[in-house]
Order: sequence, then structure tokens, then C-alpha cells
Amino acid sequence: MNLVYPLSRARLILAIDSGAALVAGLLILTIPLPLADWYGLPNDSLTLIGIVNLAYGAFSGSLVGTVILGKLPKRFWIDLLINGNLFWSVVCIGILTMNWSSLNLLGIVLIAFEGVFVAVLAVFEFRVVRPATI
Repeated sequence: MNLVYPLSRARLILAIDSGAALVAGLLILTIPLPLADWYGLPNDSLTLIGIVNLAYGAFSGSLVGTVILGKLPKRFWIDLLINGNLFWSVVCIGILTMNWSSLNLLGIVLIAFEGVFVAVLAVFEFRVVRPATI
């Protein structure tokens, strides 16, 4: 079985997942007060979201490293990643529901986008990355 093509696609998907989480986490933790105003969320909530994004980005980044080394990631870790993305999309729905009255339009759009984005990543990881695991 030629693993170059599946691994290159898997690496790209994992890199997008990791990069997006790391960038989001760094932005949120670097400039929390303007973002809190933009979102209409309390600063503490954004700090937690930023920390979760950094932790998740580091985890998915470790999987990118595995693929860069030409190794097949273990299915358990990819399943954990997929479930993490699906869980985070549910968290985004919860954030929207619990904070609907305080969120502004930009906050609603950004949180909804994040929820859809991670759900789509979960689908790509299930269809492309998971078959390239051991």
C-alpha cells in the first residue's frame, strides 16, 4: 500500500487543525480584552477557551509530528482527536445557548463558525486521517 498520498493528506488536515487551534488560543490569550468586547463574552470565558485551544493545538500538533516523521498515527489518538472536535462543536452550541443575550453579532458568527469548522474537521479526520492509522 502506498502511504505517501494518504499521509500527505492526513498531515495537511492535522496541520490545519493544529494550526487553527494554536492561532486561536494565542490570539485569545494575547488580546483577551478587545476580544471579550468583540464577542460579548466575559474575559474569564475567553481565557478558558484560549487555554483549551492551546492544549488541543499542542495535542493535534504532536500527531502532525508523527506523520511528518513518516509514521502512521495510532487510531486511538485520531479517534480522541475526532471526538474532541465533535465535543468542541457541542461546547460552541452551549456557549451560544448560555450566552445568547450577552453575545453580539460578531461573537455569534465567530462561535458558530468555530463550531462548524471543528465539526467539518472531524469529518475530514474520520474520512481521511483515520484510514491511515494503525
